Amino acid sequence: MRLVTRADLDGLTASVLISEMEEIEEILLVHPQDITDNKIEITADD
Repeated sequence: MRLVTRADLDGLTASVLISEMEEIEEILLVHPQDITDNKIEITADD
């Protein structure tokens, strides 16, 4: 699973908590506008 989250303290904290319960292969830290501008492809595996 790839985890896509914001590149701030909240996103990092959420990443740590989620990774304790789920097997995370990759963490992608992004700005929300990058998703809105379609710079990041979101898939069913995210």
